[in-house]
Amino acid sequence: MATILAPVGMARAADVSEVSPVAATYIWSGGYIGAQAGYAWGDARVGQTFAPDSFDNYGWGYSPSGVFGGLYAGFNHQFDSGLVLGVEGDYVFADVKGTTLYRSLGVDDPTFGGVLKLDSVGSLRLRAGYAMDR
Repeated sequence: MATILAPVGMARAADVSEVSPVAATYIWSGGYIGAQAGYAWGDARVGQTFAPDSFDNYGWGYSPSGVFGGLYAGFNHQFDSGLVLGVEGDYVFADVKGTTLYRSLGVDDPTFGGVLKLDSVGSLRLRAGYAMDR
């Protein structure tokens, strides 16, 4: 094993006069865009409050679900001190929906129902951070 390592060590020593490459510096400044997609689901209950402890016997119970997708974009600026500030926004189209019937005295009423639907949502965010090392 010593015989194999000796030639490697000698070849490395011959390269000492070369300038070693500088470590890469990462800069977080600039813009970006992207896409997102997913599936959403949930449970919700809209109830009556006129009778204590009767929340499950009166009102509407929803279980919305469906797909969504959209775009996001942002911009960051890195200062010489390493501080990074940015802004990011997104807009999502959705087809998330849930239907229900009104429940009275624990029984669903087929003549009185509702729909809970999410068509789209968007947001705008500020970002702050500190770049360390890489």
